[in-house]
Amino acid sequence: MATLAEQWIEQGIQQGIQQGIQQGHHQGMLQAARDMLYEAISSKLGAIPEDVSGKIKKIKERETLRALFRQAILSETLDAFRETLKKV
Repeated sequence: MATLAEQWIEQGIQQGIQQGIQQGHHQGMLQAARDMLYEAISSKLGAIPEDVSGKIKKIKERETLRALFRQAILSETLDAFRETLKKV
């Protein structure tokens, strides 16, 4: 039979593993949203400049990336998309 301390350690390990899985899932979803945004920009507006990709890499909210995806599709020029990106 495990001691109380051993039970707490095991519980802490399990919680750490669960948090790691959740964080990894969240990071994966963010990266997928960024990848789709990069694809939309490059398909519609051409090569992605470093200033644009650098700003996108800093975004941590999936909804913001989704809104930018829509704007990338609607933007007629890279400069127009940059103006939207400045507001984020």
